[in-house]
Amino acid sequence: MADPVLPILTWKLDADLYVGRRALAEDAPEVARGSLAGVTAAVKQAIERGDDEEEPEDLEDVRLLRLVVAVRPGEGRRPVQPRAGTATKKASVGSAQTLDLAVHVVHARLASGVQVAEIVPFRRVFRFLDASTLDTLVAHFVQEEADDLSIATLFESALLPAPTLEAAHVPRRRKAPMRVNPESLDRIGAIAERVTGPPPGWPGVWQRGAEIEAVLGVLGGPGSLLVTGLPRVGRSAVLYEAVRRLKKTTPVFRTRAQRLVAGAKYLGEWQEQCERLVEDLRDNDAILWVEDLPALLHTGGRGPSDSVAAYLRPALDAGLRLVGEVTPAQLEAMRGRLPGFVDPFAEVRIGALSDAAQTEIVERLGEFHARAGTRIAPSAARLARRLLDRFVRTEQFPGKLVNLLGEAVARAKREDAPTVDEGRVLSLFTERTGMPAALLDDRIPLDPAALGDWLDRRILGQPEASAALVEVITTFKAGLNDGARPVATVLLAGPTGVGKTATARALADWCFGGGSGEPGAGGADPNGALIRIDMSECQHPAQIARLIGSAQDDGGGEPGELVRKVRERPFSVVLFDEIEKAHPVFFDSLLSVLDQGTLTDAWGRVTDFRGCVILLTTNLGARPASGGRGGSLGFGGAESAGALDRAAIRAFFRPELLNRLDRIVAFQPLQQAAVRRIVEREIALLSERPGLAGRGIRLLCGDAIVDRVVRAGFDPQLGARPLQRVIEQLIVASVARYLLAHPDLRDTVLVVEELDGEVAVG
Repeated sequence: MADPVLPILTWKLDADLYVGRRALAEDAPEVARGSLAGVTAAVKQAIERGDDEEEPEDLEDVRLLRLVVAVRPGEGRRPVQPRAGTATKKASVGSAQTLDLAVHVVHARLASGVQVAEIVPFRRVFRFLDASTLDTLVAHFVQEEADDLSIATLFESALLPAPTLEAAHVPRRRKAPMRVNPESLDRIGAIAERVTGPPPGWPGVWQRGAEIEAVLGVLGGPGSLLVTGLPRVGRSAVLYEAVRRLKKTTPVFRTRAQRLVAGAKYLGEWQEQCERLVEDLRDNDAILWVEDLPALLHTGGRGPSDSVAAYLRPALDAGLRLVGEVTPAQLEAMRGRLPGFVDPFAEVRIGALSDAAQTEIVERLGEFHARAGTRIAPSAARLARRLLDRFVRTEQFPGKLVNLLGEAVARAKREDAPTVDEGRVLSLFTERTGMPAALLDDRIPLDPAALGDWLDRRILGQPEASAALVEVITTFKAGLNDGARPVATVLLAGPTGVGKTATARALADWCFGGGSGEPGAGGADPNGALIRIDMSECQHPAQIARLIGSAQDDGGGEPGELVRKVRERPFSVVLFDEIEKAHPVFFDSLLSVLDQGTLTDAWGRVTDFRGCVILLTTNLGARPASGGRGGSLGFGGAESAGALDRAAIRAFFRPELLNRLDRIVAFQPLQQAAVRRIVEREIALLSERPGLAGRGIRLLCGDAIVDRVVRAGFDPQLGARPLQRVIEQLIVASVARYLLAHPDLRDTVLVVEELDGEVAVG
């Protein structure tokens, strides 16, 4: 194998003084000699002796470039993070002036095709994939360096004499091989990916200098590391930057818990796999970064006591080095589930950023994307921060902002749009949450009267329910709801079959993208916005575990049905149907949701209900209608059923639950006019079924048929629930027989009438 080419940078400082160093190496020492040949020979000798820690790589197309970059000096623009034992620098006001700075850049291509470059004045070395992005990346990194430098310092760097690039072949080291073999690297590579720094396109990490130094302090030693912080606070960014600075001194591999046991078929096989992995990591003096470290406690065995985490615990004391990211709640859960597992880990905490730091990051993020060709309008960035701050509270800045604006920029690029404006941010956020723009955009007015009319058309015969929902929506629109609790918590009480579930559907359609096509509705999944839980199926503790997740060791850490659905759709209507039938244990969990807006499971995972409207239905307190099915046809009248018996509700539910309700809405027995409107609406919906809509056929029912359905389909005990069954039997079945007899029928109106007591279609 040919010896690698070594690029050497040299400067002539005087007639008999030359200085040189190895290029494309941040920490390469400088040497001084009286001649150019002497400098080149000295740098080569240092490499051959092994004074430089890194073995030269095979480089191709090595060249020295001179680029002019527009920078803004930023002395004091962001606080300098002090090292331990040093005083904090006093912040000063940065310059808004833009300067053209000439920098020299060494650029080369590795044999693998990866590009590598060094910004010479700052010794900044970085790798990338696409050579066409070199200018953009250089501009980004130069500005990053300039943020901590004064104008004078920048000019000093620009006034340095131009370097000369020398290329020399350096013999490969004839050193004894390390205790590493390709087979061990291949085995690690089968279950983990090598990490050398942030992925391509990573915008950078800002305002985290002290945390990065703390992580480097741990990774530079023999121990394991836990980076703790709330989701999106920047844990991964800090780790990526620390790994980049480690370079080749310590190999870092990244994997997930399930990959450690993947493919194991027989008893004891995954333990053998883990044992080989531990040996391979030790042989390479490598670190294993487990993305989902808490999952080790419920992977492999039936519980934490015989999990992968328990198996690896002795290896941690013997030198195994793990890295993981956890939230504070997950850390406490791990301590409780498997005492002693986290003891060998050093902890570095990533705290929340100040408002000033967030503003700084927004500016830097905008500059990063602008250099890549897409501008983020300041008003769009402000809107993104406001929406995320109000509606996405379980995630932290800066991660959630970087994610949202990054996606908006990506979409703008696909659509050849040069700017991300407020409309693009609002559209993306609406798509993510399912909430209509009318709720999110302060510029769009909300007419309570029009909203009330829309709800009255959906919730027939229940004006109190419509009025209550109007109040919930307008309070939410104005931003006056309690942000520490669910959007609203409402108990819908009344007889069965009077529209309580229909009320929940109407609210979900309007608020959270039910796709009804009405003004204000979103465009998302029409079924996803309403999460309905039948509490008659939660009468046993085991059923509750399936709903919210099991705390037992054999639960596998899997979330329950309710938790899973709310995590998938954090902005939704959650309907607990017939809440009085639930087991008393369930109410303890419900109190936490109603009081704090969150639910934390036994594994420390937090589910956020603060973007949900919580509806509970009950038949308690509903007084039966009088008269039965006699002359009044069983319809509720002014005297047929009294007001809601609130005393019965107070007697059943615990006071602490009632105190957390925003309101109790009473549903009245349906009047005949309301029942008839329900029937007419259900009949109109029949024309949307595929068998009719696909043929262009519209259904029209005579008054006699509607009256017959009303008489046969309403029951004073069951309300309007039997109506659908009667419609299917009387109308749908007759229309189906007619269509089968006339298969070529298209684009017409079918009339359904009653003739001599029979249903006629024609």
